[in-house]
Amino acid sequence: MLGQVIHPVIFFFYKILNRLWYLYWYFLVIMPYEVYARFVCRLDPKLYSEKRRILGVTEGRRSHEGKRFAIFVIYTKADIQVFTRTAIDALNARGINIVFVTNMRASGDVREDLLDNCHLLIERENLGRDFGAYKDGFSLLRKREPVIDKLILMNDSVYYL
Repeated sequence: MLGQVIHPVIFFFYKILNRLWYLYWYFLVIMPYEVYARFVCRLDPKLYSEKRRILGVTEGRRSHEGKRFAIFVIYTKADIQVFTRTAIDALNARGINIVFVTNMRASGDVREDLLDNCHLLIERENLGRDFGAYKDGFSLLRKREPVIDKLILMNDSVYYL
């Protein structure tokens, strides 16, 4: 009978200690680091200048008729994944011009592969996560193509089968 009474009490204290540990970790470790990282990021001049963020813009080798575009944000150091390749092939089969935005300089083989399958390749610094890449891709695309009929925003974490 004593074991039945102690178990809920131990569980209650366990829940309290677990919650206190979470609050300690959140307010004394995670939040100070996040505040520091955001402050340092705001001091980076690349954040405020598109010219400093963009590492290079290269014309791709595949363009389709029409004004349908997909801004495809990709981050890969090695080969292009199978599901990303399937999405690229599906976009090209539908006649959609692909604008690849990489958050790093693309390596030789990957760069050539991207250029073979895109309308435009934009290489940029890894700032602003995917939303920053969408912003830069859309900004550069609008400068080149003032009229856009359809625009798709996607990244390489989409599993397209």
